[in-house]
Amino acid sequence: MDPDVEKTVKRKALEAYRLILQPCVVEHGGLFLDAWRTSQAGPGLLGGIGQVVWDSVGQRMCGFLRDEDSRAAAAQSVVGYCDGKRIHVYSGITKGELTRQERGAGGFRWDPIFKPNGSDLTYGEMTPEKKRETSPEGKAWNSFLRSVTKSFGHRKYTAKQKERRTAQS
Repeated sequence: MDPDVEKTVKRKALEAYRLILQPCVVEHGGLFLDAWRTSQAGPGLLGGIGQVVWDSVGQRMCGFLRDEDSRAAAAQSVVGYCDGKRIHVYSGITKGELTRQERGAGGFRWDPIFKPNGSDLTYGEMTPEKKRETSPEGKAWNSFLRSVTKSFGHRKYTAKQKERRTAQS
């Protein structure tokens, strides 16, 4: 797997399109720890902590860092849309830190060990509504939806315009 999440999403989107021969959307994400970066420019650890790694080690991940290691992390989600001609990617990133132990039972994967900047709570301690305010998934999907809405010429109709359109149907 490529450590670049956008490249992974492009590959997944193309594979999905080739399989179904219809426009499709895919998503991929991970948690990237600054302490595990292989270089200043690279994300490190083969694309971050995703479902496979989390299923294997879970909250023990917190103990993998030494006291002197940075606990800074970035949660990233990338949505890819393939229409058969082009692949479009939409990324959401939330910076934060890895906690020293699991906190909260909500969310999924690494939510109980990731605390976004500006919050005292991990995603695992937050309500779904509170998590959406900073969620990298929400940022990526919102970017995708804005693009699709713009591409398809979404217009707001007044009540009278809606009435006319309904009557014409």
